[in-house]
Amino acid sequence: MMTLVYLLGVLLAMVANLWLLVRLFQVKGAVHGILGILSCGLYTLIWFLMNVSTHNLKKPLLLLLAGFILSIAGGALAAPQLIKLQQEQMEKLQSAPAVQPQ
Repeated sequence: MMTLVYLLGVLLAMVANLWLLVRLFQVKGAVHGILGILSCGLYTLIWFLMNVSTHNLKKPLLLLLAGFILSIAGGALAAPQLIKLQQEQMEKLQSAPAVQPQ
């Protein structure tokens, strides 16, 4: 269940980041848009946090923030389940008979 929360958070953040990136291309041009792509969205986020009121971008920034929070919370809550699953798989591999090469 928590992995779904994590996945939802990542998808929300990706959609918001793309929305902001498209807006960056429209407002500042190709050079700033390419810089936003090369910085993996960090330049895009910083620029729009500085200019959120001038470009009326509260919705995508709130969506991005919700995506970050959901992905962090979902990842933290899903970690024990994933560790348990990994341990079970390792135990299965260790208890399985070894395959002899022919």
